[in-house]
Amino acid sequence: MQVLFAAIVSLACLHSAQGVETAQGVTMGHQANPLGKAVLVGADYSLVQTIVASLRGQSKSTKCGPNTKVFISDSQDAAGDQLYTEVTTSDGTCVAKGVTTITHLKFCGPGTLTISRLSCGRHDYKSHSFEHSSTEYTTNCEIIDLKGTNVDGYFGSLIVSC
Repeated sequence: MQVLFAAIVSLACLHSAQGVETAQGVTMGHQANPLGKAVLVGADYSLVQTIVASLRGQSKSTKCGPNTKVFISDSQDAAGDQLYTEVTTSDGTCVAKGVTTITHLKFCGPGTLTISRLSCGRHDYKSHSFEHSSTEYTTNCEIIDLKGTNVDGYFGSLIVSC
């Protein structure tokens, strides 16, 4: 975040430097800066603060908690119980699978799981969503049998949103 902030400040400084460099420093509008450094004027600094605050808020408000997880099953043990493998997900990012062997899902924690028969590029077409409220699903999981759903026989992609 500090590197991003420095880059934004640098861009704002370049934008606000409307003069040319003189022997005394960089001309800033009608005043010269004797140290030869670009200085942010009030409006430019305010813009930088707004952008950084927006970026910070965006990264905190939409992140899934550690209890939100998705597991897929494409096999059973000797007793006939489903064997699950965790899928690495990121909030709002489509995960492509494109396989015919997935028969069950286990969706744990709060959030919304959207599954589709199609790839990530067409994920929204005839997708199916499972919503878990944060009051009902804290650590518990829902087992989803894909038989009879639009992904029965071919699992294209999934998205987890929080």
